[in-house]
Amino acid sequence: MWSDICKNISSALNQEFQPIEKKPLLNGNISHTYRLSSAHEQFFVKIDELDKLELFACQTDNLSKISQSQTIQCPKVICYGTTRAFSYLVLEYFNFSYAKDQSWYATGEQIARMHQYGEQKMFGWDTDNYISALVQPNRWAKRWSTFFSEQRIGWQLELALENGMAFGNINSIVDQAHQVLIHHKPTPSLLHGNLWLGNIGFHLDEPVVFGTASYWGDREAEIARSRLFNVFPESFYQGYEHVWPLAHDYTDRELIYQLYYLLTLCNQDGSDHQFKTEMLVKRIMLL
Repeated sequence: MWSDICKNISSALNQEFQPIEKKPLLNGNISHTYRLSSAHEQFFVKIDELDKLELFACQTDNLSKISQSQTIQCPKVICYGTTRAFSYLVLEYFNFSYAKDQSWYATGEQIARMHQYGEQKMFGWDTDNYISALVQPNRWAKRWSTFFSEQRIGWQLELALENGMAFGNINSIVDQAHQVLIHHKPTPSLLHGNLWLGNIGFHLDEPVVFGTASYWGDREAEIARSRLFNVFPESFYQGYEHVWPLAHDYTDRELIYQLYYLLTLCNQDGSDHQFKTEMLVKRIMLL
């Protein structure tokens, strides 16, 4: 396996890559990760099953678009591919350290600028992609209320039902989400797509984002994700507001956006988040 990966790295670098260390890192529910080092270079390597190659291709696409925005740092993709038994993704390696308040403030500013990047007129993405290991549909849509209620809430509710979790009448919940959003007319923003503490690090006091699930959507969904569990430091939100203040009625929609991310967690982790999701659905149906 490693010889194939090193050959691909060598081809991408146009010079021979000779590893001297393969250090396992923390392994999550999706991929096994390693730091692969030569005498002069270090790379971050994700290893997964063969059928995860498309996931790595989508990650490459997402990181490329964020990199093009020149607003916030993300790892450079060195290469990706398959061996006989596995798929893999090789990224630029960063030594992360503790973030200072001013670093979080700068992160808020940079995320806001990423949300201002580009002039997309519709919501979606050129292809479907993934949030963690779950398929995320991205058919282009003109109306945000239709896109989010159907391709985010409805899709995840159907998947949850297939996984043995029912949260009520799917059509009614989707319709309620649509009604809450119907008069909200956001400008499509380039989103990270799954912005939480586990998908951001700091290198030399500068933020680095990864673990993307990118699409063109409402920036408020991004902020809602960051507030779902381990909320970012207040300095992040101060930095964001300095560049692009949120609408005064943002909180009217926050629960709808957080429902999507809770549903994805239910569909990844089983019943661990089911009770919280049930309570959130009840609150939304009373809006």
